[in-house]
Amino acid sequence: MLRVASLHIYPVKACAAVDLELMNLDNRGPCGDRRYMVVDDQDRFLTQREAPSLALVRPSLLPIGLRLETLGQSPITVCDGLTRRRVQVWRSELEALDCGDEAAQWLSAHLSRSVRLVSMAPDVRRPIDAPHEGAPTSVAFADGFPLLVTHMASLHELNGRLDSPVSMNRFRANIVIDGGDPWDEDAWTALGLGSAELTLPKPCERCKVVSVDQRTGVTSKEPLRTLATYRRVTGAGIIFGQNAIHSGPATIEVGDRVEAL
Repeated sequence: MLRVASLHIYPVKACAAVDLELMNLDNRGPCGDRRYMVVDDQDRFLTQREAPSLALVRPSLLPIGLRLETLGQSPITVCDGLTRRRVQVWRSELEALDCGDEAAQWLSAHLSRSVRLVSMAPDVRRPIDAPHEGAPTSVAFADGFPLLVTHMASLHELNGRLDSPVSMNRFRANIVIDGGDPWDEDAWTALGLGSAELTLPKPCERCKVVSVDQRTGVTSKEPLRTLATYRRVTGAGIIFGQNAIHSGPATIEVGDRVEAL
């Protein structure tokens, strides 16, 4: 039997995860997930590809805004700003809200480069990647899809090939599923879990972010090097996990039974 093993959101794109027991989905995906983002001087998104130490920034959601913590700096409370700026996430260009100079200076000090923090504007809709832009739901600052699903059995199989096992947090999933056999998820096209209905339109192509240790911010060659030896798919790159689209607002809880189609 398949079940939900764990649930996670990433309030600030590319920063540390927040673990959940219960996840609410709204029209943009998991509530609170990737609603903030760090951008460079060209207003282009930053990720752990260019700035692996973003993994060491620990966000926590507040009733209004969020709190940021990291070693060596005093915590900071951030509120949404009012000033709009045009930002870029991959091919998407959209208006976001600038979170102010204090947040920008705090993050710039951590990264040793000039950056700013922005949040999703409530009136802006960012469509899911083509050809799914007509879906009933949209996406926040995630790469292209509102949800990412991974499978514990596949991680165990991968770890059997590695000299040093890695944790699932390398893959920055929203929903982690337990049960079944390794790589069963390659054949899943839809999932029912909690009150949510998900479609799985394509596998997730992995990059060097999976080789960043989420506890230390240190980059190595694994597990991407090993995944490349047997999980490279023509037209999809090196894959681990499945992108997912939800049909609308719903609730998912750790331990929920999962029906896979």
